[in-house]
This record gives sequence, structure tokens and C-alpha cells, in this order.
Amino acid sequence: MTRWHYPHKVFFSDTSSRADVQTIVSYCRSLARAHESLTGLRILIVGMPNVGKSTLLNALRRAGTGNATKAARTGGQPGITRKLSSTVKISGEDDGLIYVIDTPGVFVPYMPNPQTMLKLALVGSVKDSLLPLLTLADYLLFQVNRADPTLYKQWCPPTNDVHAWLQAVAKKTGKLMKGGEPDVEAAATWMLGRYRKGLLGRFILDDIGEGALDEWIKGEGRTEESETAARRRIRKEKAEARRKKAAGALGGAVE
Repeated sequence: MTRWHYPHKVFFSDTSSRADVQTIVSYCRSLARAHESLTGLRILIVGMPNVGKSTLLNALRRAGTGNATKAARTGGQPGITRKLSSTVKISGEDDGLIYVIDTPGVFVPYMPNPQTMLKLALVGSVKDSLLPLLTLADYLLFQVNRADPTLYKQWCPPTNDVHAWLQAVAKKTGKLMKGGEPDVEAAATWMLGRYRKGLLGRFILDDIGEGALDEWIKGEGRTEESETAARRRIRKEKAEARRKKAAGALGGAVE
């Protein structure tokens, strides 16, 4: 990522680490002092939904000014921030005046690759209501099995059957409906929550290795046409056919 974004600076940080956040604040202060603007430096926080933008803003304010009061609401679901925030001061005039603006999460208008969509949904960048819960749980089971099937051994032996998996989890955790039937949806929600909190193993969903990024880019290009794009293409083809038919009829009338 450092090479990808060169010559821009890239910082890998943990917002719960004061040292990491202070590194970002110090870098921003150096930029503010270099520009010497009377109105201060303005910084925009931009990113995918539910990746911690508001959490980063609060951490920057705490590290830069010592004010621990939250300037932005945070939550475990995408869409908590719905509009641009007002400017939040994270550094005073003596150190370099800096204001930060929080933004709602940005997302591509259409995600053609279903694997990418499932990965983004699994980590919480897509609202759970947009995908069938059992589909998401099935994909989680697939990824956990790839990483280490023993991660869920306390609830269920290794399996590729999502229904058997969720039924076993529901029974072990007491998530039962009337009559003692396992509540598989409640079990799915619980397991997704555990994964997102890092309590179901910590592993990367993408393949990592030499040339993996190039392969991923090629894979994103080998996607099927979206339904919206298909409808647009069909409308365009029909309009073109009508135009040619009308032109042909006009040509025949002139003859």
C-alpha cells in the first residue's frame, strides 16, 4: 500500500494506540506549520462505511487537544454518520491550527463481483439487511474453514453445512424458539458479531501473496454485466433499431 500510494504518506495505525494517533497528529502539524495559513489546515476523513472514520476523528481530537469528549457518534453498523460534520479542532495555533471534517462512508454505486460484496458485508461495510443472513453466515463458515475449522470447535465439529453449524451453535448457546427448535437466524447474528469483534479468529479474507493484488484487479475486471447495465444496453439497442427502421422507411418513401 505504501508503494501504491507513493509519493503520498501512508500510516498504518490503531486508533486505540495513543502513539499511533499522535504520529498522525504530528505529521498534520508539520503540514500546518509548512503552509502557515491564517485559517488553519482543513483535513477530510474519507473511507468506506463502518471502517472507523468517526472513531479516528475522536482519537485525533483526544491526542491533539486532550479533549476526550466525543465529537462524532460511533457505532457498529454502517450509516451512523449521515452528513458532513462541522469542523473539529485537533490542534491549536501554537502547534499548527488544524480542523478535521468527518464524512459519511462512500461506496461504489454497483459491486459487480459477488465475492467482494460478501467480504465487505462480512466486515460490516454493507448493511446486513441488504444480504440474506444465512448467505452471509454460509460465507463466514467458508472463510473460517479456510483459516482454521477448530475456531468453532466448542460449539460444533468441523462442517461445511451452514444449517448444521448454526443449529449446533443455537443449541450450545441456548438460542431456541418455541418447542426447543434452534433459532438459526439468532445463531447467525451472534456468530457474525463474534467474528466482527475478533472473537472468532483474526484472519484476512483476501489471498495474500506475490502478485495477489494484480490477480485481484484482473478478477474484478472479469465480472458479469449488472442488471442495470443490461437494461440500459437493451434500451439503447432497441432505440438504435427503431432509428434504423425509421431511416429505412424514409429511404423507401423517397425512392
